[in-house]
Amino acid sequence: MKARALALCLLLRASVSCTSHTAVRDLDGATIDPLSSEAPTVLVFVASECPISNQYAPLLHAMAKDFGVRGVRFWLVYPSRLDSATKIRAHQAAFDFGMRALLDPEQRLVRFTGATVTPSVAVLRADHSLAYLGRIDDRYESFGVARPAPTRADLDLALRAVLVGKTSAPARTAAVGYANAD
Repeated sequence: MKARALALCLLLRASVSCTSHTAVRDLDGATIDPLSSEAPTVLVFVASECPISNQYAPLLHAMAKDFGVRGVRFWLVYPSRLDSATKIRAHQAAFDFGMRALLDPEQRLVRFTGATVTPSVAVLRADHSLAYLGRIDDRYESFGVARPAPTRADLDLALRAVLVGKTSAPARTAAVGYANAD
């Protein structure tokens, strides 16, 4: 009996420590670990001053709604120290992304995923392994150069692959936007 209790304790301790490095704060100051559940998760890295991030708000809102009913969790992640809770609330009011916002000024989620620019997305499988990292779609060819419409919906394709247990191809794409630095 003691051995079982000890094994359970060690298992619980290991599971807490494996995700504690991804705990961040929400807009009310509560500590949140977006990887605390066993569900596919999308981390959407944005910045309030990033016009490319703002352009994607309607699409991301629709995707969060559509894939949310399939069990996928979406989080907006603000990695810049310049984005305060007050500024993010105003940003949320102006651009309804349709998902909960997290502050990542210590860039824990940035380091965990390898995200380098805003906007970019990280798709994590239910086991928290990285399935996809990169652009939302290929609308932006380079900074300031946009197509009239995207020709490849990378985030959508990655999510569809994850939901059926397949690997996203490609697993990484280059996102166009602002560097994740202050």
